[in-house]
Amino acid sequence: MCNWQNNNPGSNKSNPNSKAGRMPEFRRSLLEASTLQKKASGSYASQVQNILVLAMGRQKHKQPETIPSKRDEEDSSTISEEEAQDVAGHNAIGDQAPQQESSSEGDCSDSDPEPDDAKPPEPKETATKAPTKATTLKRSRCDDAGTSTPENARPSKRLTKETEKAAFFHESYNESSGDCTILAGKTYFKISWVLLTRPSEYFRKKLADAKRARDGQAQASRAPSNDKFQVEMEETPEDVGALHWLLTAFPSDIMQQGDPSKADLPRLISILYMANKYQFLEHEKWAKAQLQVYFATVEGKHPSSISSACYKRLYALASSIWPQFKCSVRTKWLSDLDNNSFCSKEMLDFAESMNDRFLQAHVYYHELLQMKGGRQDTSLAPLFHENNFTPTQNIRLYRGFWSLWHFWAGIRTPELKESMNEDHRDNCTKHWTWMWEQGARISMTGGDWFGVSASEEREVVFDPMGALDRLIKLPPSPSTSGDAKSGACDCRFQTQAKTLKNRLQYELADHFFGPVIDSARQ
Repeated sequence: MCNWQNNNPGSNKSNPNSKAGRMPEFRRSLLEASTLQKKASGSYASQVQNILVLAMGRQKHKQPETIPSKRDEEDSSTISEEEAQDVAGHNAIGDQAPQQESSSEGDCSDSDPEPDDAKPPEPKETATKAPTKATTLKRSRCDDAGTSTPENARPSKRLTKETEKAAFFHESYNESSGDCTILAGKTYFKISWVLLTRPSEYFRKKLADAKRARDGQAQASRAPSNDKFQVEMEETPEDVGALHWLLTAFPSDIMQQGDPSKADLPRLISILYMANKYQFLEHEKWAKAQLQVYFATVEGKHPSSISSACYKRLYALASSIWPQFKCSVRTKWLSDLDNNSFCSKEMLDFAESMNDRFLQAHVYYHELLQMKGGRQDTSLAPLFHENNFTPTQNIRLYRGFWSLWHFWAGIRTPELKESMNEDHRDNCTKHWTWMWEQGARISMTGGDWFGVSASEEREVVFDPMGALDRLIKLPPSPSTSGDAKSGACDCRFQTQAKTLKNRLQYELADHFFGPVIDSARQ
């Protein structure tokens, strides 16, 4: 009975030094140790969760749906405090220290847990906002990982720096004494204003305008004026360099351009273009003279150094500022086309871009001469000529072939006059027949063209203009009467051949495109 009474709780309160009085304090220490252990494990779990959320980017981290208990709310408040410390930094640690002490005291208290609909404590609300802000920052970095790089973060500034680095002074055309800087593309040229303004009315006016603007700015700012000028041109560095060369070259170098073997044709074309645009009248005359000499010489008849780009530019330039030279350029270009130096499709596309019917017609006629129809073993019908033309271009090609064939068939019989004699029957008819046979030349291998077997190879080339040209150049042949004069009768077949050829050249485009109908006749 005495021992049971001594274990009474009432006696424990009166005697705190007894063994029974020390039991609650020991249990409180155990609870505090377990709470600290849960705090440590909760802080580690929160750090792992934060790392997963930041790594997943846009993927939303979902918390497991569990029924909250008192211990869970205490652990979540502790985790939220640890997350707030991780996000807020070292400055938030000191502010949250009292909150940690209060939470420790709350763990030891015997109070009931808060209901679910109760307002969350302030530390928990702060801890919830902080990770959301950090997650948003990290998510934006993940979204822009493919585009936001240090190289393309600011493309406008980067391009400006690259342009400034890429611009350079030309090593050959950079005079130290030049008071004018010309920018063409990414290349700087330095030259004296005197060399530009003396032969050019355009640059004289431009210099006067630049001086007035400079003097006005100097008076407004009361600062000394600058004698340097800068001009920006839209032409290529090659064109500006060609003009710079002509204005600063030695006379011996300029004289070499008269020799076709030493002439620089692309540079001459650039000089002609620049001199015409910027009103260098004397230099334009010089460039035209050099080009005429180049194309008139033996080297210029079949030039191997002329590229398609030079032909295109020179033909377009001659069409606008030099019509007299246009025919010479076209003749040389077509002669190179006959030598298979250039592609018919490329030349035809250029003629279409220029809307030049005459040049298109001659390209079609050249392709017509190259038409060689093949034949299959199983059929007698010939195959169409293969090329890289568009369907519209092929329609025009075959339309021209049909039209020219009917035209040639109409002049097969020579012109007859009332006063017929022996010379016409023996001489004129023979030449006209030969001309027609050469125009629709049917050459067959294996001997005479009469009675050739079907197994032998045949080649048909339709060239009416070539046949007319050969007839015009025929030497005089003796007739049966002994007269050595060609075309002694009234038909005058050579004169008639010249008339037909001139008319055919003039109306060649009508055979491929159709005749041009006058609007007044419609």
